[in-house]
Parts: sequence; C-alpha cells; structure tokens
Amino acid sequence: MYPWFKQTYSQLVGRIASSQLHHGLLFLADDGVGEQTLILALAKALVCENKNACNACKGCSLFEAQSHPDVQIVVSDKPSIGVDLIRKVSEFVTTTAQLMGNKVIIIHGIDAMTEAASNSLLKTLEEPSKNTFLILSTTQANGVLPTIKSRCEKIRLHLPSEKQSLEWLSSNTSE
Repeated sequence: MYPWFKQTYSQLVGRIASSQLHHGLLFLADDGVGEQTLILALAKALVCENKNACNACKGCSLFEAQSHPDVQIVVSDKPSIGVDLIRKVSEFVTTTAQLMGNKVIIIHGIDAMTEAASNSLLKTLEEPSKNTFLILSTTQANGVLPTIKSRCEKIRLHLPSEKQSLEWLSSNTSE
C-alpha cells in the first residue's frame, strides 16, 4: 500500500466493518497516482471473512489467487468498454454470492465506457443488490456521465506530495 493511501484505506475499511460503505464507489484519480493498488486492497477487504484483508482466511486466499468467485474485474480487449461487458456485470449482480459474503465488481477506466454501457451500468447502480459493491475508477472525470457520478460516493485521489514521493522512493530503492 502506498503511504499516501493509508488514511483513505483505513477509513474505508472502518466503514466496511461498521456496514456503512456505499455500494457504489467512484475513485477520481490523478493520472499515475496508483489507484489500482488501493482499489484491489479495498476489494480484498470486502471479501475478507474478517473484513480487514487479514491474509489468513479463505476469502483473502482466493482473492490473492485471483480466483474468488464473488469478485469480477471488468477488462476490455478493446479501447472502449462495451455494453456486453456491463450486461455481464448486471447478471453477476443478480446472482447470490457463492461464499455468502460480499460481491465486488471493479471497473477501471470507466470513462472508456460507451454510452450504452454507461446507461446499462446506471441501472445496476440505481438498484443495487444487497452486499454488492461496485468499485469504479477514472483519471478522466469529465468522461463519466453525471448520472453515474451522482449515484456513487466520489473519492478523490491526488498525487502524493514531493516529500511523500521522496520518502517512498528512498525506502523502496537500494543505493
């Protein structure tokens, strides 16, 4: 975990433990900030049996092996995210969690969604199923439909300060 995300991560995990996390999270990130690291850590905490990414439970093990049945990461092999991929998300949302915990959908770069895909996702955001979390991210906030933004909790991720960057670099390089 990057040190510039530790406070945000701690707050989000605390809200998981108290069942106060919004079902739709939209991470608005500065380009190059490393938001995927935070998003994956949050997803792991959501499927953790102890709700804190303990690294010891079955949920954490399956997540680390990238085989958790209740986690879906949307990846497009095209420059845009099409409606067919988002329809699969909608189908996934309607199913029961296989491990009887939370279900998590991660979509990076939602600004690349087509208009049809955005409208399809909107329906899923409007009618969330219980214990289902959609974690969305973008570095191009202007490319996201206002209706999607309005149905998500927005979390702004800024680049670290120069001091944070230099401290992290010095602790992660050898010289």
